[in-house]
Amino acid sequence: MEVRTARLTLPIDPAGKAACEGLCASRGLTPAQVVRRLMGRPSGGAR
Repeated sequence: MEVRTARLTLPIDPAGKAACEGLCASRGLTPAQVVRRLMGRPSGGAR
């Protein structure tokens, strides 16, 4: 069976986006890596 990826779009206000990006950056992660962790999937990074 073919495995496909899909796009996940989350509407978020500019202040929330900035806060999320800042928190992710302070942990050395991208927002995409954090979302993957929340979904229980490996991020593919070195961590």
